[in-house]
Amino acid sequence: MTNKLRRLLNPSETSERAQHETEEQAKAQTEFDELFGKHLTAMDDRHSPVVPEAKMFLGMVEEQQKSLKKKLWRDLTLLWLIGCFAASGIVLLLVNDIRWFAGVQIATLAGSLIFLARISIRRVKQKWMN
Repeated sequence: MTNKLRRLLNPSETSERAQHETEEQAKAQTEFDELFGKHLTAMDDRHSPVVPEAKMFLGMVEEQQKSLKKKLWRDLTLLWLIGCFAASGIVLLLVNDIRWFAGVQIATLAGSLIFLARISIRRVKQKWMN
């Protein structure tokens, strides 16, 4: 308790200690640099990692974007083909037999509702587990 009071009453003593500590740290750093500085810089120079150029990274990114764009167009084309096939089948059912058309529509609606319910149940379980 008395040391704290002394420091509060005599702040110049604490600043002198702090200055003395910084001087000691500076001396220790210069001694360290004199002893090991040359060897450490030589070791750093020998073991410096090779840093690739930015052009290489830009090329990789560009290549990745091109491949993703190709995959996107392929998947989109496949989606359109399947959609046209399904739509023509549904129209054919509608023209030929309205009962089959209604049955397919009800089955599709039921399947999509079951699918959405399962997905929402999984999400609720994941949130609950986390």
